[in-house]
Amino acid sequence: PDVVPPETPFIRSVFVEPKSVHLEFAPSGSKDVKEHRLERRIPGETPWTQHAQLSATASAYTDTLVIQNTMYEYRLLAIDSSNLASLPSPSVVGRPYDTGVRPVVDSIRCVYDSVSNSVKISWEYPSKPVDKYWFVLYRAYDENDLTQLTATASGVLEFTDTTLFGYGRYRYAVRMVSERGESPLSEEYIITATR
Repeated sequence: PDVVPPETPFIRSVFVEPKSVHLEFAPSGSKDVKEHRLERRIPGETPWTQHAQLSATASAYTDTLVIQNTMYEYRLLAIDSSNLASLPSPSVVGRPYDTGVRPVVDSIRCVYDSVSNSVKISWEYPSKPVDKYWFVLYRAYDENDLTQLTATASGVLEFTDTTLFGYGRYRYAVRMVSERGESPLSEEYIITATR
């Protein structure tokens, strides 16, 4: 009977992205290996648990079941045809990071009211941020550059601009800003104020 456990595999490199941890490893060199088991834990908080079952020849794995800013620790074992397990590989750690880039504001619309000489701006936001956030509105008159006009509280998806310079062409854009990041500037909406 086979009583010799397989050779231990080892994890060569760790690449961390905002939503994943990618591991590259050298599989076990034993000929009778039938699979590799990847174990994962949160250091100091959770015990080792099997996270993935990989083939005998696998040399990479991408973990997408992660939470940003959480540290994960990984180790690898080889299992042979007699179900003998190798010693675990030295462990490695990876922490998916938050880039700070948030989804862009979309569906911006503007309606000019000639009676009150004002522009009502409204927009939509595709998700609700976890951290505290607000919206910043930008405006440009004729060929001038966009400048910050005002900010609205979170959840407020419209604003009425009553401070127009006069008749002419106005451009509006909106950005979401939070405590830990911000979105790119939305597409500009162009509207003309006329009599």
